[in-house]
Amino acid sequence: MKRLAPLPVLMLALAAGLAAAPDIGGVPERVVFLGPAAPVMVYAGRSSKALLEFRVGATYHINSNTPKSELLIPTLLLLTPPPELSVGKVSYPAGLDATFPFAPTETLNVYAGRFILNTTVSASAKATPGAYKMRGVLKYQACDDRACYPPKQMPVEFDVTVKKSTIADTPKTKK
Repeated sequence: MKRLAPLPVLMLALAAGLAAAPDIGGVPERVVFLGPAAPVMVYAGRSSKALLEFRVGATYHINSNTPKSELLIPTLLLLTPPPELSVGKVSYPAGLDATFPFAPTETLNVYAGRFILNTTVSASAKATPGAYKMRGVLKYQACDDRACYPPKQMPVEFDVTVKKSTIADTPKTKK
């Protein structure tokens, strides 16, 4: 007589299979992952850098912010700050030029493995000190060595702490 696996073991196996299963577009639901964001601390009335580390899953790449073909969708980070904060222009790294079997005569500009995007976060002079959530999306098009897949959007979120400015924090003016 065969014994059935306990229900928790079956549920774990099913969950693991679903997490790795491709979606309708043929690519797993998650190809790009956001690493832990370095804490962003900014004084009211000032600016600070925000560095966001992303990782592209093994066997995949995504188009860079400046793909070499107008048919390919560029990677784009869009942030929506709370009213007390603002964000500067996002800086994108140079992509890697590579060729793939699905287009052997074309060179594509891509991100693979780890890449870092950075921007500036500014707090208004009247910002209340405290913790804020910066939210947005990373738009990207994932590809493997056979094909490129429909574009996706990944939620992005990181914390910003606003500190009260003091006289020592303000720039000195010339007399």
